[in-house]
Amino acid sequence: MPLIPCKECANTVSSFALACPRCGYPVATDPLSPTYAGRVQTIEQTGKKYKLGMMLSYIPIILGIAAFLATIMIGRSTPSTAGLVISGVLFFGGVITHFVFRGLAWWHHG
Repeated sequence: MPLIPCKECANTVSSFALACPRCGYPVATDPLSPTYAGRVQTIEQTGKKYKLGMMLSYIPIILGIAAFLATIMIGRSTPSTAGLVISGVLFFGGVITHFVFRGLAWWHHG
């Protein structure tokens, strides 16, 4: 199993690998190569910190919806303004955070 340099990032890659584990550049592009064998290898593009940020942004969204529903249920005739403000801040803060992390993931990984 000889190691060959990646043409894109100069990282050492196994000759049996389909793509460079560091940059994702396809190593075995020749269809006649024994390592190619018609297989497709999916390389993860989005970093875990961006996925974690997107997942954690759902927490304030859910809490905002729950706070809104609780405010409506508790004050059926006149809901409290503070409860509505808090639920709105949580909900829209979570939505904005989610879109920020989506934008960062797009910006860093295309």
